[in-house]
Amino acid sequence: MIKLCFMLLSLTCSLTVQSQTDSTKVNHYMAMADSLLDERYIDASIQQYKQALSMYSINKNWQKVSECLNDIGYAYHLGSNPEKAMEYVQSSLELAIKKGGENHLVVGQNYNTLGILFMDNGYYDKASDCYKKAIKIKSHHLGPDHYEISIMYNNMGILFHNNGDFEKALLYYNKALSIWIDKLGKEHRNIAIGLNNIGQVYWENGKYDLALENHRKCLDLLKTLFEEGHIWYAGTYNNLGIVNTSIGNFDTALHYYTSALEIRLNLLGESHWEIANSYGNIGGLYLEMKDYEKAVEYFSKDLGIELKVFKVPHPLIAYSYGNLARTYLKMNQLTLAIDQIQKAINGYLGNYNVNYVYINPVIPNKNLNLDVLDALRLKGLVLEKLYEMK
Repeated sequence: MIKLCFMLLSLTCSLTVQSQTDSTKVNHYMAMADSLLDERYIDASIQQYKQALSMYSINKNWQKVSECLNDIGYAYHLGSNPEKAMEYVQSSLELAIKKGGENHLVVGQNYNTLGILFMDNGYYDKASDCYKKAIKIKSHHLGPDHYEISIMYNNMGILFHNNGDFEKALLYYNKALSIWIDKLGKEHRNIAIGLNNIGQVYWENGKYDLALENHRKCLDLLKTLFEEGHIWYAGTYNNLGIVNTSIGNFDTALHYYTSALEIRLNLLGESHWEIANSYGNIGGLYLEMKDYEKAVEYFSKDLGIELKVFKVPHPLIAYSYGNLARTYLKMNQLTLAIDQIQKAINGYLGNYNVNYVYINPVIPNKNLNLDVLDALRLKGLVLEKLYEMK
């Protein structure tokens, strides 16, 4: 299986005005923090946000304190620290509700960020609830076509995409893109986000020409916006690698995957979930090329990072177990394959932790999970081979 790279957006826009006595210095801290975060210098950005937070706290500006807590939480999220991320965003939300009430603009901002945290950690229902609350609050204050609403449309699109509802995903992506073109023009960085995410929907639907067209447009736009080596190049290279893998252009795919990995290693270090993403996709490429030893090597690197970064159970960890199971099946190492696929099934279901391979979960229709069904199908293939051997 291949791991996509979407482009999410958190709100870091200013909603309040501070006094002139501190505005210049604190604005400098916030601008530096935003810029550093955009370049994925996570620790440095958090340091700047905390400098700003200290000044806002002294001035008792609760809205700015809440916004800053939210931004710090999002920075921790990008730095693969989910516990700290949730701690700061929850603190931001509690403060905003206490001071401004349930329908304050800052509360809407918090719900969008919480939605991102929940979605990236596999809690899709909670993410959906948060996004819906964010859209309701923001639409009430700003109207349905405001820039900030477009951010939530984009993130809702990713949520539907992750759930396999590509029609709704495309609907929300296009809603976001339409607002961005209207408000920002055709050469803004957000247009690259829209092109990237729409390209992924086309890839999912097997429309590879349209997928390539959108990803190439995204790359061309990035070249006008950022220098080579910017973190956004990595996501686009990754997705170009995915499409080229699907159409059998393996050398081209490896070039793009390697380019993405180099950028990520340079900016993020070894122990980051985006590095795991690159290793997993390179493993998938080697699996397609029938180089199974290389596939196991890269899938194992992928899994090793995810086990450090995420709490078990997590859908990405389950994904990686499934990838290893597929590879071991191809290698006819059936004992290893059945062990990995059982871990994948346990990981997808969360509250299911059965290691006896001849017992399978009961899945209610309302909780139908295509990844679980795929894992069960793979398990059936492995068991069939084991039976034939006996």
